[in-house]
Amino acid sequence: MSDYEGVLALLGGEAIMIVFLMFFILVGALITAGLYIVVIKMAEDRHREVALWVLLSFVTSPLLMIIVLLVVGEEKKIE
Repeated sequence: MSDYEGVLALLGGEAIMIVFLMFFILVGALITAGLYIVVIKMAEDRHREVALWVLLSFVTSPLLMIIVLLVVGEEKKIE
């Protein structure tokens, strides 16, 4: 019996749960990172201060900032 099989036998069904948990944590982290990238791109496209919008995303949530950026639209230049 290899060491790997011994660990699986010792953990039983918990090993599968640990693998699934790690998978869902990784997927959640990737989705969250993707939402922050969307906030960055939207702020750039609308000529807004990117650092401010990312900071606001950390304080509130990236989904909320995406909605706010959709509502406020482009920055108007004062001439």
